[in-house]
Amino acid sequence: MKNRFYRYAVLIGVLLLFSNLSAQGQSRWQAPILLEGATKVSAEELVDLIAEFDNIAIIDSRPLRAENQFTIDGAVALPGRSMSPLQLTQAVADKFTPVVFFCDSIHSSHSYRAAKKGVALGYANVFWFRGGIQEWADKGLPIAALHK
Repeated sequence: MKNRFYRYAVLIGVLLLFSNLSAQGQSRWQAPILLEGATKVSAEELVDLIAEFDNIAIIDSRPLRAENQFTIDGAVALPGRSMSPLQLTQAVADKFTPVVFFCDSIHSSHSYRAAKKGVALGYANVFWFRGGIQEWADKGLPIAALHK
């Protein structure tokens, strides 16, 4: 009886701990800070890259969902989870072309996974816009209709 009470007390304590973390927003997933083989960029740095390179490829790695109506001007929609090597090489044939991957925000893993695929496929100039469309819009930068 005493042993059962102890188990319930521990279980309740653990549940309270997790509910408290969740209430504080601390359990929400965040993309890692770094991605080996890729250069992490901010919205301002992406603006500079767009101005610097005529041939930059911008890949919108978000899933094709109804709520994803807008994107960065010139971006190509290639959902990160389902993006195949063939799709990426068709979109960006030259592996020395600067290629930027982004998704929703730091709380989404789509661009992280897509950029990892780009690095693994041998792309030499991979940039990862970790803040995604949320950071872009928060900075008041121009958006365009997403062509699906």
